[in-house]
Amino acid sequence: MDGVPGGLCFFRLEGDRIETLDFNDASAELVGLTREEFLRRYGDDLVAPIVPEDRWIAEAAMDELRAGAKQMEGTVRIMRADGDERWCSLSASVMHRSDDALYVVAALMDVTKDKEKDLQFKAQAERQSQLFDAVPCGIVRYTMGDEPRIASANQEACRILSCTYEELLALTKDDVFAPLTPEGGEQLRDIVRRLKDGSGPLPFLCQIVRPNREPGWIEGVSALTATVDGQAIVQSAFNDVTDARRERHERELARFTSVLCNVFDEVFEIDLERDRYLLKHSTHQAAESARPVPIEEALERWFAHIPLEGDRERVGGIVRGFREKLPDNPVVCTYSFEVGGRRLWYESTFLR
Repeated sequence: MDGVPGGLCFFRLEGDRIETLDFNDASAELVGLTREEFLRRYGDDLVAPIVPEDRWIAEAAMDELRAGAKQMEGTVRIMRADGDERWCSLSASVMHRSDDALYVVAALMDVTKDKEKDLQFKAQAERQSQLFDAVPCGIVRYTMGDEPRIASANQEACRILSCTYEELLALTKDDVFAPLTPEGGEQLRDIVRRLKDGSGPLPFLCQIVRPNREPGWIEGVSALTATVDGQAIVQSAFNDVTDARRERHERELARFTSVLCNVFDEVFEIDLERDRYLLKHSTHQAAESARPVPIEEALERWFAHIPLEGDRERVGGIVRGFREKLPDNPVVCTYSFEVGGRRLWYESTFLR
């Protein structure tokens, strides 16, 4: 018993009664008493040195042993004779079980330093978490190994990506860049490679695809940082710039359309992100009254005026092909067209 570095107590459980059988000097020293003082004060109540708020832990352990468990563990606070609180690791094991009693040995170890350090880490992590969620931008942290994993993400990041943290973990379990388009994912992978090679913080602007398939744009900076335990990770801080991109796109498209209107009879937009066709200008009808329609619906209306099957296949093939790959150069297509009982020839130019 005296060779054990911590406290060691032997006791007998019979019903609700706890009878102290023996204990070593270290048990008394844990509470700042001599062996005689400890026996006089706590000989009939080994739970008494435990602070009232933690006694349920020891009582629950005793109940588990009575119910058939062989061993129980827990961490409790004890009150020393001088009024100082200490954290103790408690491990109780059954030595012998009879019909009416249990014979138990309990090992006690002072873990105050480790517990205080753990509490400091938790408090620091809590403060960081509060700051993390207070920052008015999305922040995602992920590991740098061969298979990167999400380490943390704040509430704003989840809001921008339109998912909960649990949904984000599920979405990125196989690919940390799953919320990004393929081009965006490759951009971030290149940034990670450059950060590993010693680069400082790097900016990015890329497209995301939310779980509901709604597209968006994020702009931010990626940099290396470290966790509280020193692990190097990548931190990407970003903002949702979807509306700004869309407004800029609309302004650019309006300027572009005004130029095209002087050259072409009709100008229409095929929006692959939102799967819609929208008439922007026409010399035959008021474009202001046009409404966006799904691309396939627009093709069906278009095909109704294209009499030749070969022409329909060529026009449909071009438009549907854009979903797989956008052309770097203009694509021109000439085809027969019927409108108002007249047979005409149309030439359409598709510009990225």
